[in-house]
Amino acid sequence: MPWEFETDGRALRLQVQGPLICNSSDLALAAVRAGCGVGWTMAEDVTHDIATGQLEQVLDDWSQPYPGAFLYHPSRRQVPPPLQTLIAYLKQ
Repeated sequence: MPWEFETDGRALRLQVQGPLICNSSDLALAAVRAGCGVGWTMAEDVTHDIATGQLEQVLDDWSQPYPGAFLYHPSRRQVPPPLQTLIAYLKQ
């Protein structure tokens, strides 16, 4: 999955290669915390690491804001109770 950056309307998309490529954010973050290289992750996942100085943010000018997740479902009518429960939970 390419790393995507944007600043001042200019987009940059990089296909990153290296000795460790994984599709697990937990594994990638563990490798970065162990000093194996750089990683691309959600800011919320590393807030404590940055605050304590364990990790340092790079390319801050190129970081894109994340508006959050969205939930799409077929209709507002006759929403199944389990989906109603999930929606109520996510709104909290």
